Amino acid sequence: MLSRKSVEKMIQEAILAIPEPIRRRLGNVAVVVEDRCRAGEDCDGGYWGENDLLGLFEGVAMIDEGIETSGLLPAKITIFTSAIEEEAETPDEIPKIVRETVWHEIAHYVGFDEAETLRLEEKWEKGFAGRKFDQDRG
Repeated sequence: MLSRKSVEKMIQEAILAIPEPIRRRLGNVAVVVEDRCRAGEDCDGGYWGENDLLGLFEGVAMIDEGIETSGLLPAKITIFTSAIEEEAETPDEIPKIVRETVWHEIAHYVGFDEAETLRLEEKWEKGFAGRKFDQDRG
């Protein structure tokens, strides 16, 4: 079982690997670690079975923040450790899955929908990790 401290370190490394222009925009999002998605949360996300979700973004996307959203709680990204452990075929795959999950949820926070996020992930896999992140929304 993954320790919270080791997952938090992987999350920190994933965030530090994001280009600075994007990292500067992450001030109003909390990243937390949980074992599994809890009842009452959007556990299937429309894509995954219950309790299979690796991460979850909740809140207002950065591009939608404004005067009408002031006073709301900060956006939240939750990373689910048990689902990540089950997804990994070996322990060595866990940091990569954590990184990909963090990046995926941050893409949602920045304002990418699921289709745009998946398209971005294809670029990341080819070595473009975040390089054109700001320009890819067009």
